[in-house]
Amino acid sequence: MENNIFPIKTLHLGGQQINLYAYCLNNSVYMIAPDGKTPIRIGKHTIEATFDVNTIHLSLRKGDAKSMIMKNPFSAISIASTLKTEYKKKIGSDIGISTRSMVFEILGHAIPDVYATTVSNNGYEWGFFNKKLTGVMKEVADRTSVVDIGNWEADSNRWVWDLFSYSHSMDTLRNIKWVLLER
Repeated sequence: MENNIFPIKTLHLGGQQINLYAYCLNNSVYMIAPDGKTPIRIGKHTIEATFDVNTIHLSLRKGDAKSMIMKNPFSAISIASTLKTEYKKKIGSDIGISTRSMVFEILGHAIPDVYATTVSNNGYEWGFFNKKLTGVMKEVADRTSVVDIGNWEADSNRWVWDLFSYSHSMDTLRNIKWVLLER
């Protein structure tokens, strides 16, 4: 399997080096944003992700992915499906991860990210004067801000998300939706 993403030009602007990348698919060349992140449209929303062989990196801080999930956890299904389609376009093969497994991994990052970010940003206002707790929440927020979705070759935690996807029905999403919307 060959990675179809390649550098096309290096620019030097204001003392900073910016690498431009492109990918080739079906005899067409497509430009990728300078940081390698690809904005992806899902309806009226945009999500940001980067793609490597065996791995997808979904940003929860840039784009609309986190807000989509918080409004409706079922949107994690369309995010996962779209990411799989984009991966195939950019890399030229399937990633080899079930949509269900990706859904649980996305939710497994997005929900703790919202909680940790909220507590770390508002802890003092809410009376959490414990700097250690606020520091832990900032670390959790940093670790959950990007969802690194890798297949078995690239992700040592793949078994966790596969286990969740096999052991929990999609009713779990209904329960998550209820908890998020009733908070």
